[in-house]
Amino acid sequence: IPTRPLLFNVPYLADSHEQPGDSFGYYWAAGASKAGFDYGILQSRYAGSNWQVEGNTQLDAIWGYVVGNVAPPPAWNIEDLTTVITVAQAFDYNDPDVVFTWESLTDAEWPSENNMIIIGKEIILFKNAEEMPDGTIRLSHLIRGYRGTINAAYQHYPGEVFAVVHGESIHLGSEELTYLNQEQAYILNPG
Repeated sequence: IPTRPLLFNVPYLADSHEQPGDSFGYYWAAGASKAGFDYGILQSRYAGSNWQVEGNTQLDAIWGYVVGNVAPPPAWNIEDLTTVITVAQAFDYNDPDVVFTWESLTDAEWPSENNMIIIGKEIILFKNAEEMPDGTIRLSHLIRGYRGTINAAYQHYPGEVFAVVHGESIHLGSEELTYLNQEQAYILNPG
């Protein structure tokens, strides 16, 4: 199954993910193009070096593309009751078996990291998720710029990739500080 690496340069999703002083972290996931993904190996290399295994996964991400553009929030790092984000999944994750269900949260459950999404370099919490007849999903009642990503809330572009932080499909990777600001190529080899 064709699968692409999804890479996210965002702050730690949890405080427990903090890296030792001589390395930095990033997140990655497997972006399968259709149902049936069962295994993938992420590899990377710097110019002039050999491919190195960064990690492996048995779960593909719930991912896709933003329809249109994500508007900037009306205010800094607070609940955004104005913006509605529409996303299109890469494929139908629930065919043939139910893998993921978009769910809204009750007032008692809100806010919650159970409804967390990464769009570009911004981490967003969403309270409401509405599946539309055309298969897109509308996300509303948001907390923007979560975990220190507020600057990224003003840097979105049309068609950006998103991934839902769900289960164990988003993985923490790390690199030594000596590789900071160096170009690196990634591939994901599905099993």
